[in-house]
Amino acid sequence: MRYQTFGASETSSREAGFSALVLPDYIHARQFLKPRMNQARDAQLAEDSQAGTRYSRLHRLSVLINGLQWPVALAAMALVKS
Repeated sequence: MRYQTFGASETSSREAGFSALVLPDYIHARQFLKPRMNQARDAQLAEDSQAGTRYSRLHRLSVLINGLQWPVALAAMALVKS
């Protein structure tokens, strides 16, 4: 049985690079964007007329960030398998 060793190789540095691209966006979305979205949604439910627009804009940004993260994360996983 052969075991794969994980050393500092070209592949692992590419994986780390992909991860470095995803991590800042994840932190931003989790720590800053999500609380603002929750506040806007709560205000929208309290019938604040401008909050609906703010929530929609923040939600679109969240979906965009998530949509851009998936291909990068999948590429990093594909590199791990290869």
